[in-house]
Formats: sequence, C-alpha cells, structure tokens
Amino acid sequence: MNVYIGNGFHAFALVALLAGAFVSPAGANMVALKRNASLTHTDPLGTGNNDASVLHVSFQALGSGDVVTTTVKDAFLYDANPTAGHPWRNYGVTTALLSPYTLFEFNLAVAPGLIGGTVSRAELRFYFTSGNTVYQAGRVLTAWSEGNKHDAYPGAAPAAPGASKYHPNGLNTGNTTPGTWQSGTFSATGATGDTGSGLDGDMARSRKAGTNNRWMVYDVTDILQNWVGGSSANLGFWLRNNNYVINSSEAGTGQQPVLFIDYAPKLPKGTVILVR
Repeated sequence: MNVYIGNGFHAFALVALLAGAFVSPAGANMVALKRNASLTHTDPLGTGNNDASVLHVSFQALGSGDVVTTTVKDAFLYDANPTAGHPWRNYGVTTALLSPYTLFEFNLAVAPGLIGGTVSRAELRFYFTSGNTVYQAGRVLTAWSEGNKHDAYPGAAPAAPGASKYHPNGLNTGNTTPGTWQSGTFSATGATGDTGSGLDGDMARSRKAGTNNRWMVYDVTDILQNWVGGSSANLGFWLRNNNYVINSSEAGTGQQPVLFIDYAPKLPKGTVILVR
C-alpha cells in the first residue's frame, strides 16, 4: 500500500483494476524549478530586499528542500548595432540577459506527476539588476536552441545551433540566414487563442519590488496548465524587457530564474484515492 500525503490530510492510495487516470487533490504539491538547488527569498546582493511583496504567500514558504533541479534554457536576442552583426549572433551563454527579448524554457518533466496534472498557480520569478520600462510577455511558438556562444555566430567553432534575433536555431557564420521565427511569436498578445493571466502581454500583471536589484514575478498559471495538459507545447517564455538586465540561469545561485508551481499531480492509472 502506498501512502500519499496531500495538503492537510492523509490519503491512502490502493492500486485497483480500474481504467482511466485520477488527479490528486489540488494543492498537493508545490515545487520550485530551477537550475541549482539553492533557493532564497532575500536579495542575494544583501540589500535587505526580499520577494514578500511580489511572490504569492504560499510560495514564500518554500525553501531549498522544495527545489527540483532541472535544465533551464535561456538566451537573449540582441538587435543593437546591426552593422556589427549583433542580430545574427547567439547569446546563450551569459549571466546577464539584455534587451529586447529574453527567452526561458524549463524542463517540466522532472516534477513528479506534473505532466497531465492540474496547475492551481504558477509564477515565474527572475532577478533584474536595472531597468524601468514596461514589460510584455508570452509563450514562445517556435522551437529554439540556447546555443553555446556569447556574442558570436552560432556556426563558429565549436558550432552549435543557437537562437538569434533572425533565427531560432541558426548555424550561420556571418550576417546571413533570414529569420524563421513563427509569425506572431513575439506579438504583444503572446499566444493567440489562449486566455487568462500570463498570455495577454500586459505586464501590469507582473509585480516587481522596486527599481534596481529586485525580484520580478509574473503569473504564468494558464500557460503552465496548457503545457502540462497537452493543449500547447512547452517551447518556453519570452519577455520583452526593453532596458532591463535580467540574471540568467548561469548567474549566482540565488539570482537564477525560478518557476514556482502549485499543482495536483496526475496519478498512475488504476489508482484509487481513499480519504480518511
């Protein structure tokens, strides 16, 4: 007999000969997905700021023991100074993500039962060191590669496919290869056809704790539910950050992007939940 501990009660799961799959009670699991297992709610630069004013209270109780480490892809698409080739260059290996677009993609499969489960709340938290303009956001519609370069063409040795402003998986060695990003990928409305928080590009939905060296949190609940429910593919988030500088997954452990998820996991087929 397997014991399943939910939120505030105990449920005993017995395997029975039943068809179909069940989802455990809402709020049963809360995890923090990030590249490194360290999790802090206090400003890692020691300024005394914390994320209490921006992160949902339920996630503020999570610590390093609640982290599920995962692979995180991130890169920024640079469009400054085209004559120097920046829009064709890859910026996938860097600690600071610049304007105009930042991409994040978390591997969700590592969280037990998340794929096929029910998401009740999800928030993306990242740390910015400077910036004061309006944000937009949405989900990426085109598969892309992080790359292995910083301010270099993705096809330069050692060559690896890498995202740039003009190509999601470029292998170019110069200012060539026009873009093949899907139309609408970076539109202000984000993912056409979806509704709800995290999809309409309205960054008034985001919350930030001050101006510089602070956390910013974005509600991505509906995006996560669509991904784990199979109605859309997880190709990551895009953020239009204008003049913001965001710390990447290669930054200091306390400053790395974190995806907080509160969800009811999908249980194996044939599982019966008896609540006492």
